[in-house]
Amino acid sequence: MAARITLSTTDLGSTSNSDAPSYWNAENHTGESYLRAEHWKEDMEGLTLPGRTQIVPVSQPSGEAILRYVEELKMFAALRDTGVDPYTSKSGPIPKDVPSMDSGAFLDHHWTWASQEWIKSTVRVHWWNSLQDLSSSLDRVISDYNHAAFVKLSVRSPKDAVARLSITRERVKEKIRESVEGGCSSEEELGQNICAIRWAAWRGLRVSSGEDALQLLLRSDRIYVDILQHQLFSAKGAWDLNVIVSEFFEGFHPDWEFRGFVSGGVRTGLTAYSPFIFERQQVEKKADILRLIEKVWDRVDEKSRVQDYSVDFAVSPECGEGQCWVIEINAFLPPLAGSGLFSMHDAKDRDIIKNGPFEFRVKEKPIVEEDFTVVKVDEKTGRTTTVIMQPATPEVMDWVKEVRRELKDPKPVQTNGTFLPLSTQQLKFTSERREHQKGGT
Repeated sequence: MAARITLSTTDLGSTSNSDAPSYWNAENHTGESYLRAEHWKEDMEGLTLPGRTQIVPVSQPSGEAILRYVEELKMFAALRDTGVDPYTSKSGPIPKDVPSMDSGAFLDHHWTWASQEWIKSTVRVHWWNSLQDLSSSLDRVISDYNHAAFVKLSVRSPKDAVARLSITRERVKEKIRESVEGGCSSEEELGQNICAIRWAAWRGLRVSSGEDALQLLLRSDRIYVDILQHQLFSAKGAWDLNVIVSEFFEGFHPDWEFRGFVSGGVRTGLTAYSPFIFERQQVEKKADILRLIEKVWDRVDEKSRVQDYSVDFAVSPECGEGQCWVIEINAFLPPLAGSGLFSMHDAKDRDIIKNGPFEFRVKEKPIVEEDFTVVKVDEKTGRTTTVIMQPATPEVMDWVKEVRRELKDPKPVQTNGTFLPLSTQQLKFTSERREHQKGGT
């Protein structure tokens, strides 16, 4: 079955330079690390996406409450996945849709349960109050931003949590419907499916309240690990984590994101952020895109405090003057940072990212299923391994195809309980297992 590649911690930390930054190094989880948005955002003032930004401190009790909530949630999910109702301790059928940690309906239900049960516990009530303190602090800022904001922890954003929101599939279906009604050709269907997933992922990061923001933080493995790393590596009494709250920039187009690489202070590459997006306009306007990015990149080079980094740019599809902005700076290079259309399985591409010469790559033809297949060659043994890399899990990719098929030819479909019509999938999880068996998320 198709699977997404997973890098081990050893892979993530390995570079040709033993002193090169790695996410897993202790110094990258201290208050002084340039991985933290508080530092590079200050340096890049005037170059980043338009809008105000405020820093909301995460108290140690609030950070630890997030850890406790996630740990309890994972325990309850594991029980449910083995056929035990974690809320009644009674046996029940094993869920047939998706793992509980990927089920928006289950996660919604657990939050409702926690809101009722934690306040009854002499220990959990303190965790609950700490979560509510953080939510209230975030809400005050988000309200000032007309209830439209983007949040990230000091180091990373909770972008992985979007797939765990109940509304995400509804948004994907909305974009697929637009594509079908727009007369998308069969050649471009796969690409349009991916665009729909990316659009929903971007839209899911737009929060309108402190509770919306808190839900992203609680459902994100990235945030959980960042807090855990900070707790592990911080000296006693040196807790220093923040949520960076920025006004949500509606002018950002998720398919028009680009990533540049700087090694030893020299630009070595620029690529469309996603290797799975084909945009004819990007091919036609490639020179204009490069010109706009280089103009901003010149100023980034002047301001950056690191010599090895990846930088993400947003460009307006109109490619007008001044329509390019910095999204973020990552104080490391691939493989820890994504490499876009450069393959880390290819020795030549790895050498380009490290040493140049500079190349700018955009996808020049519509994506096909074969583009998901990467052949990895072991440089020592010559053995090859075929790896399937997709922009979403196989289950999601198959579900999106089924949605498009149903919208093109809306006939009743026999299902195996996995790929059900969206209206069925949105049924809320309840403690009555028989109700849950009617649909998934």
